[in-house]
Amino acid sequence: MGNTESQFSTPVANVVVAEDTHRNPLDENDLNHETMDMETTEADLHSIQAAIIEISKHKQHIEDLTRVADKQHRLAQDVAGEDSWHTTAGGSQMQRLMKVFGEIESGNIDESPEAVAKYEKDLAYCQQIVAHLQQAIVDYGRLRECRGGMQLIRYTYNSCRAKGGTLYLTGSDLVWLDDKKAASAITRGWRTLRGGLRWPLASMQKVIIGVASNPLRYAAATESHTRAPAATPWLCFSVVCTSRTCDFSVENEESVITWVRAITCALNQLGGQSSNVLLSEEAIKARMNSIKAATQRVGSM
Repeated sequence: MGNTESQFSTPVANVVVAEDTHRNPLDENDLNHETMDMETTEADLHSIQAAIIEISKHKQHIEDLTRVADKQHRLAQDVAGEDSWHTTAGGSQMQRLMKVFGEIESGNIDESPEAVAKYEKDLAYCQQIVAHLQQAIVDYGRLRECRGGMQLIRYTYNSCRAKGGTLYLTGSDLVWLDDKKAASAITRGWRTLRGGLRWPLASMQKVIIGVASNPLRYAAATESHTRAPAATPWLCFSVVCTSRTCDFSVENEESVITWVRAITCALNQLGGQSSNVLLSEEAIKARMNSIKAATQRVGSM
């Protein structure tokens, strides 16, 4: 970065202040402003240097995470699709960062006052890319978990009866197998899923947390207008398709997050007419907490 003292410091020996009783009082203020400018510029250089150090650390972290994400995508590619979303999202930011990484490696550092804001913005981009890659790695794992199947409860469409079985996510469908068929599927392996109920991803519009997708039918089945068929409705999710809903409940909150994120990631990757919104983990947890609080209020009446 060069010698900051020679660039921005004024040698004290060269500053001569003559005693003059008629001196303009603004002269001393001008000297003070010059000193303030010098200190600000030095602070800028320190800020630039600190930002570059952090950007360099993030560069290595991003490279490491990208390798992990590439591997996880390959393992889940049959469900996640050929295009890896961890490389396509944030593309313009990543292009900018690649340019900055190259400048830093070549020693081409911008030391202008405007560089402070620029490098701080680049550092924010780094943090966003790191968070995006970390989330993609977790979601690829969730897709693989759902592809392998999970035992849960399905509520039948017409009577809302609870049935046990295993739900699978493939690259094209949600597949439901009742307990006996699921045991056979496990023996054959998930790649040879046959029979059961299939709901094409292409027919799905969105995922709802809770058992509110068909309240009138639930009320008729349970003879209650205030209680859901599940004792823990915050552990339920419904997939809204073009001609019906598919309603499920799981054992814990992490499983809700796993299925909601996995299905919505698959829908977003598929594109088409889906009106689905990819909810963050925080938003999913907030929705579950809201349903739990409402259920507890109803139960206390």
